[in-house]
Amino acid sequence: MRTVKLPFYLLIGFNLLTLLIFISGPFTSDSGNHLLAIGYILVNLLFIWWGIKSGLRRGYKTTAIIRRYPLSDVSNRILSIYMVFFVATFLIKYAYELNVPVFDISGLVDRIIAGIFDPLLGYTRDRSYASYSWSLYVLISVFDGVFFIVGMLCWRKLSRFQKYLFVFLAIIESLKSMSTGSSFGEIKMMTTLAMVYLAGMKNETIEKRRVGRILLYVLTIVFVTLLIFGHNMEGRAGGEFSDMTVEHFNFNTDSFINKYVISLFPMRIQNLYVYICHYLNNGYYNLEYAFNCKFEWTYFLGSNDAKSHIFALLGFDVEPLNYQIKIFKEYGVDPYIYWHSCYTWIANDVSFFGVPIVMYFVGKFCASALVMYRKHQDLLSGMVFVIFANMIIFLFANNNYIANLFYSFILVFPYWLFTRYFKER
Repeated sequence: MRTVKLPFYLLIGFNLLTLLIFISGPFTSDSGNHLLAIGYILVNLLFIWWGIKSGLRRGYKTTAIIRRYPLSDVSNRILSIYMVFFVATFLIKYAYELNVPVFDISGLVDRIIAGIFDPLLGYTRDRSYASYSWSLYVLISVFDGVFFIVGMLCWRKLSRFQKYLFVFLAIIESLKSMSTGSSFGEIKMMTTLAMVYLAGMKNETIEKRRVGRILLYVLTIVFVTLLIFGHNMEGRAGGEFSDMTVEHFNFNTDSFINKYVISLFPMRIQNLYVYICHYLNNGYYNLEYAFNCKFEWTYFLGSNDAKSHIFALLGFDVEPLNYQIKIFKEYGVDPYIYWHSCYTWIANDVSFFGVPIVMYFVGKFCASALVMYRKHQDLLSGMVFVIFANMIIFLFANNNYIANLFYSFILVFPYWLFTRYFKER
């Protein structure tokens, strides 16, 4: 097996898994669009795979010397400066995201600890307080947003002390994410680690016995992720899973997988399965509702909430035009709490007819960036690969991944596009 294809088998395989669960009908649907949604998701996955195959061919045909371009590599001195900057600013960034005053370390620690031990409190806390100006937060986020991607890609260049510090900062980042009662931040850290590991494989081909070892690593990551997810969901359910906590999901107990597989397990595992299904599929069910809503163009400003927020501050609010608000008005689905799938968010900009085209280029850019990274050890291409790979992983959710590092993305991706992709022949 060619190792360059391994990440994409896993990316598409995971999305097919979420689709398989959706096909099994874990929840009841009243939209009338269940089969349409299944077909639509499958079409988009086919376009992604088409883009991946095209991107791999494009990448292997490149001949230009990328090493002459900035950010093809970074010196130990630059890495040290970057790490010092992150250490000096990450608490300021956390203060804004957790809505506590800047330099109130005790308040920040209390907020994190409270959220970890009471995920329901962390999930439902007031988020209206802004500790400082949004513009300063953007400036810090431009650099801090991709810190862990860069650190993982440059792991071998870090000194022993820097490696210990990096791991410590990664743990703090994960704990901060857990403090909000959400599993997204921890899962994002795990998926980034997995993609960096796969991207860094030096051999062109891999033996079958090593595939088993890689699968073991992947299953370990999945197991740890499930433990974190279970902790957060159980906390948000009031401290323990029970039949009452999952009834409001309208779970379909007669679904094939539940009836013949999941029902054989203890009740706690069954209830955890309900939450897993809801986590992976509620965006797809809300996608069904979107098909019943009228499209209104958001002027390419509605594909993620970070971008919409920027232009709303400038007096150009496109939020009333997006599908999430229309679904809320028509079906009562909260646009800020529940997921609507990445497909729906992108459709705000290009309509549902245009989403498969976007997915094609997402796959193409992702594959091209991976080949450029492996051929030239180009840091910037590695960053672009990890960003788009994570975007593909989280297609079942909102366009949250891009939104979380949007201020870095709007600089990193165009720079890669014009200095690597369009330059390569």
